[in-house]
Amino acid sequence: RASMWASTMPLGGAGDVLPVTGAGLAALGAGFSHADAAKADARETIRQGHLALVFFKAMQPGLLMLHGQDLAGALPLDWHVMADSEERWDPALAPRGAYALYRTARTTVLTRQGMPRAPVAYPTPDEQLNDPHSFLNGVHAITAMRERTGIAAGRVAARLRTQGRGCIALAV
Repeated sequence: RASMWASTMPLGGAGDVLPVTGAGLAALGAGFSHADAAKADARETIRQGHLALVFFKAMQPGLLMLHGQDLAGALPLDWHVMADSEERWDPALAPRGAYALYRTARTTVLTRQGMPRAPVAYPTPDEQLNDPHSFLNGVHAITAMRERTGIAAGRVAARLRTQGRGCIALAV
């Protein structure tokens, strides 16, 4: 699936780096193309996948940090909005598009510094507060569970062997 997005990048992609955001990784995992990830019908699937990524991080001891990109559901920039030619494209800038955390800033196309606005999968956080099924309220439920169970203050006692490919089990 990573090759699906890499094929939309000029000059053979970004090498061994996958320039995505959290929401972008969830979109990629769900099989959405770069263009389809920003469409309204993809948002619920992206939200569920993104919450699964946050849940994985949250169920491990230590500090849990989310970026503003996570709260906004920022998706990676398409190279066409970042450069006027393939040679001037920088894959490191793809996950660094501008995003707004308040609804009045959502209409800006470019920042004052010239950074293009990233496509987003979620409404602004202040709008998400009113939706019980929003990404932000999902994160709230996950962090409440993390606090209730004491996982945040725990420590990893062991990494257990698993049979499944790509599986991990921790004893906390």
